Amino acid sequence: MKKWRIGLYLGISFLLIIIAGSIGQSIGWNKSIEKQEKEQKLSDSFSDQYINDFLTVFYTFDYSGDNFADYRSFLTRDKAKKEQRLLETMDTKPQQFGHVQFKTSQNYIQLVNAQSIETISFVDLTMDLLNNEGQVVTRDIENQIVLKIHYVFDEEANSYLIDAWEQLTIR
Repeated sequence: MKKWRIGLYLGISFLLIIIAGSIGQSIGWNKSIEKQEKEQKLSDSFSDQYINDFLTVFYTFDYSGDNFADYRSFLTRDKAKKEQRLLETMDTKPQQFGHVQFKTSQNYIQLVNAQSIETISFVDLTMDLLNNEGQVVTRDIENQIVLKIHYVFDEEANSYLIDAWEQLTIR
C-alpha cells in the first residue's frame, strides 16, 4: 500500500510540475506576443512612404538650406534647433552644388524598440556642380548617397521624428 501511495504522490507531483511549467511558459509567450503587438501598433505609423516623404523634401532644393522649412516638421525640437544653427553658419560659405533633385531610394528599416527606429537609405539624386560664384559648371550629375537616420517616437506629435542622421561612405 505504501508503495502505491508514494507512486501516486510522485505521479501527481510530476503532473503539477508539468502543468505549472506550461502555464509559466504560456504567460511568458503571451507577454512576448503583447510586446510585439505594442511595437507593431507604434510602428504602423512608420512606413517606406514616410521615409521617402522626408528624403524628397530633404534632397530637393536649389541651394543648400533653402528647403529647411520643408523638412523641419520631420525633426525633433532639438534636432531642428541644431540644424537651424548649422544652416546659419553655412550662409557665408560658397555652395559647391545646387539644384539637387531626389529621384528614388531603397530603404532598410530596423525597429530598435517601440520608441526607436533606424533606417539606412540608398538615395539616388541629381545635382548641378557650381563654381565659387554660384554659376552652374556641370548639370544633372547623378549621385548616390547612403544616409543612416535615427527616429524616435514623439508622444506629442504621435509619430516618429528624426533626432539624428549620418551620411555613410561605402568603400
